[in-house]
Amino acid sequence: RSVYFRKAYGEGSLDYTLLEQNNRSSYKSFALRASGSDWSYTLFRDILGHHAILDETDVDIMGFKPAIVYINGVYMGIHNIREKVDDDYIEKNHGLDPGTFDLVENLDYAEAGDLEAVNEFLALVKADLSVQSSYDAVAALIDVDNYTDMAITEVWTRNISVDHNVMCYKPKEGGKWKWIMMDLDRGFLTPSDYMLDYFFGESALLLDDMFENDGYREYFFNRLAGRLFTTFNPARITALVDEHIGLIDQEIPRHIDRWEGTTSSYGNAIPSVADWYTYARDLKL
Repeated sequence: RSVYFRKAYGEGSLDYTLLEQNNRSSYKSFALRASGSDWSYTLFRDILGHHAILDETDVDIMGFKPAIVYINGVYMGIHNIREKVDDDYIEKNHGLDPGTFDLVENLDYAEAGDLEAVNEFLALVKADLSVQSSYDAVAALIDVDNYTDMAITEVWTRNISVDHNVMCYKPKEGGKWKWIMMDLDRGFLTPSDYMLDYFFGESALLLDDMFENDGYREYFFNRLAGRLFTTFNPARITALVDEHIGLIDQEIPRHIDRWEGTTSSYGNAIPSVADWYTYARDLKL
């Protein structure tokens, strides 16, 4: 659910450092998320993926904070406060003025601005990138490191909802296309599931096009190897999992009691505290 601040009800924004991960202190809106497909499991898969690349890559993330929610005094359990990726996100986090940038979802929908620049970019991507001049034309328009770290994170988490969760932005004058990490609540599946070839079928991710170029393919795998050794090092991720367990474990019994026996379009409620611990600790494997 989204929470909006309207001038009709008072101030038109929340002027407060709500989330500490990004450099902003004003919000026109934020999201309260029940964890989507992870509602039945850990309640923090999506946050874990974002936290893993925080300060490690140049890929933007959605700020996060777990919260206990009441609506009209009725206990609604654990939710996550999240940044919404919209024009306000770009304006506040990157200091760009309204109307001076394009923010595009899945390369075919303009959240802000228009599709003119992204369509020009796509025309170049769909050329034969095995031809070095064609690849160079694409590389001149995108932040290659940023794009690659986004794609590596999608692959590492084995995120199966990438088909509708690719977001990029660019100033209309100058600058290059850069990517923002989106929903990862359908990630962190069995390690043998959804290997690299799965992501070649996700057209908005562009990996099948970029891999036509031998030089980029070599660069991707070298960067992936480096990320696996550092950013996604098992010891580092284990520590992050433990951190997120510790943030909500005391509230988990009450959350489970609240939703016992219920179901949703995302699945059934977490059956027990023991099951939650099992799901959470499985993220270390």
